[in-house]
Amino acid sequence: MIFAGGYGASLLVRSFMDNSPRVLLFLALVAACSNAGTAQWVQYGPPGASGSVSSILKAGAGLFASTPGGGVSRSTNSGLSWQTANDGLTNLNVTALAAVGNKVFAATAGGGVFGSTDGGVSWGPTGPLLDPTNLLISNNIVALATVGTSLFAGPDIYGAFYSPNSGVNWYPAGKAPV
Repeated sequence: MIFAGGYGASLLVRSFMDNSPRVLLFLALVAACSNAGTAQWVQYGPPGASGSVSSILKAGAGLFASTPGGGVSRSTNSGLSWQTANDGLTNLNVTALAAVGNKVFAATAGGGVFGSTDGGVSWGPTGPLLDPTNLLISNNIVALATVGTSLFAGPDIYGAFYSPNSGVNWYPAGKAPV
């Protein structure tokens, strides 16, 4: 199955009736074509995702999807059913998801970054993104990524930040912690 975010629809899943290498290669080359071969798009959720899906993440035994305004939804059965997973998120405008080890992170538009150590059951805020003088940079986080055990966040201004300790402290990317 291939998962894709849909504009104006919720999470879409492409299932293939023909798994031949030629069909899969063809579909990989023209993934945007929804009528190729015998493939069909099937709408699965997540709950409340009447608009676009902003991020999809596979972490541990869970599949996570975020939506602007709908927060985070979690599936433990490969996307066949979804449950909302927003306990502790004070901002449901989730823009990106990432994971470091067993901790899942959700970036929000206006609420900063949140972390979960229990597979998305509950969330808590990480430390704020501060400049070297301890001035708050931004709570509007538009991107998240991981490299090894470091978490990177992209706010809407002032470049990228990284955290070597699961969001407890943040530093401008390229600067060593003091």
